[in-house]
Amino acid sequence: MKKLLSLFLMFIFIFITGCSDEKNVSDKIEPQYDTVTKTIHQIAMLCEDGKIIGNNMHYKDSITKDWEDVIEIKEISLEVESGIDMIFGMIGLKKDGTVIISDIGDKYFSYPYIFTDEVNYDEKYKKSYKEKIKSLKNIVDIAFGYHNIYALKEDGTIDVINTYEDANKIKIENMENDIFYEDESEKYKEYLSEKERIIEEIENLKNVKAIESAEEHFVAILDDGSVIYKNFGDYENKIFEKISEWENISKIEICNFLVVGIKKDGTIVYEEKEENLNNRISKKWKNIKNVAIDSENPFCNYIIAVKEDGKILYSETKNNYDFSELEKWENIENVYTSCGFVIGIKKDGSIVTCGDIKQKNLNKEEVKNLKVNK
Repeated sequence: MKKLLSLFLMFIFIFITGCSDEKNVSDKIEPQYDTVTKTIHQIAMLCEDGKIIGNNMHYKDSITKDWEDVIEIKEISLEVESGIDMIFGMIGLKKDGTVIISDIGDKYFSYPYIFTDEVNYDEKYKKSYKEKIKSLKNIVDIAFGYHNIYALKEDGTIDVINTYEDANKIKIENMENDIFYEDESEKYKEYLSEKERIIEEIENLKNVKAIESAEEHFVAILDDGSVIYKNFGDYENKIFEKISEWENISKIEICNFLVVGIKKDGTIVYEEKEENLNNRISKKWKNIKNVAIDSENPFCNYIIAVKEDGKILYSETKNNYDFSELEKWENIENVYTSCGFVIGIKKDGSIVTCGDIKQKNLNKEEVKNLKVNK
């Protein structure tokens, strides 16, 4: 009888501890490694052998065999005062937990908006943040947004590297030495001080399991499935503030106009800048494992989702994109989309596409053995 009672109590203990909802949430949360990065003009893809292929990659010559152990890629850009966002490099997360950076394309861009006299920023100042990148260790996830490289460490904390730090110092010096902008320098210092405060808050976070960023938006998923949101842009802009109330989140995709969360039960939640998605997402959306959103077009706001069975769901779009072909896709692990163009990565690493592939200057026959992150 005592043996039976002991076995019964042991079963109850295993059941309670093994089926804890909190434990399941944490186990389901893991970094969403991006093996494809895309903009309107460029696509870069990470292959299973660590090679990176794509189009319009000005920095491609600097991506050598040092990148062969890369498991995630992110493009980094510089937003100049004119408001133009210029792609100028790539960072990669390696298997050993270090981070590698490509050349910054100093032969292609100069930055007259930053300097009184035209100065080659990369040639003169790139070493400061590049050295910081080289010192990163035990990294499990990376993200980039608003001049910041975010590196999530194994211990659940985050290092933030501001790639614009040197340029800001020079800009302040130029303002102080220019009679027309002298009064503006103090305002700009206050502006930068607020940015530094937010960075400090991010670096003080603990128990982080995954991170994502897009332009001025930063999100972190904690080990209990809750979400931390920070905004580096318009501090009065509260469009995504509600995502801090989300619970049981396992993955997040975010752009400047839309944020989508996948819950541990396979359902989705979202917040958007414009209410375009209302009544376009079916309540039948269940068993979702990955989602893709259009980060380039503020008027699209559509979602493409991958189900656990490898099939695709998609919301209707106001741009008249024809996504009916997606209904035929099978064995899909992940999807990426930009302006109605969709890339699906299958379990075997091959790809399927929907939309005008020629518009992206991409040769599908050359794209073989892409890295699949499940």
